[in-house]
Amino acid sequence: MNKIQLNNSNELNTFKNYLSKNNLIEHMDNSRNNNLENEVTDMIQDLQKDITNKYSNIQSKEQELQEKEERNNHQENEINQKKDLLVTRDRMLQVIQDKNIYKKKIIYTLLSLIFAVLIIILISYVVLKKNNNKS
Repeated sequence: MNKIQLNNSNELNTFKNYLSKNNLIEHMDNSRNNNLENEVTDMIQDLQKDITNKYSNIQSKEQELQEKEERNNHQENEINQKKDLLVTRDRMLQVIQDKNIYKKKIIYTLLSLIFAVLIIILISYVVLKKNNNKS
């Protein structure tokens, strides 16, 4: 019986050793897993921070782009208004030039009529003077 007990005792010790080795291995695995899990968690947090920062940067760039687009649209509107004003003033200038041309034509016509009347008066005077001298 002692032999059996010894045998059982050996088995018991072997089993204890086996359990302790497994526990140690399991503990090491758990420790390794915990370390890996911590590393992965840290990496995920870092990535989330990076994503948050990049998202923030993207939003600020988008804001800047919107402001620039608004400024550009405002400038385009001003340019179009100034083009319209330029076209209007150009047309006004054309109308004034046409009126000036018409006025010049009237003045030249009146001057030519005045010269024509003066010439007719001079011719009449000369003809009448000759008729008076002959008579």
